[in-house]
Amino acid sequence: MVGQGGVLNAASFTRDGLPGGGIARGGMFVVFGQGMGPAVLVQSSAIPLTTELGGVSMTVTVGETSVTPFLLYASSGQLAAV
Repeated sequence: MVGQGGVLNAASFTRDGLPGGGIARGGMFVVFGQGMGPAVLVQSSAIPLTTELGGVSMTVTVGETSVTPFLLYASSGQLAAV
């Protein structure tokens, strides 16, 4: 479950709506919450990055557009993607 306000720009950890808080297409972002992935952190170790890591995948929807981001790492409380 994603925490309230739990999606942040990975470069600044600033919330959306504040200067530096937006997430640009192709930008790295983090998602904070609970029970989102494996108990022990799993990180990508190869390029190209994949859209599934440690049994986790996500879909990001903005308006009517949905994309499946590439995952960098995943754990129960935090995901990072591009």
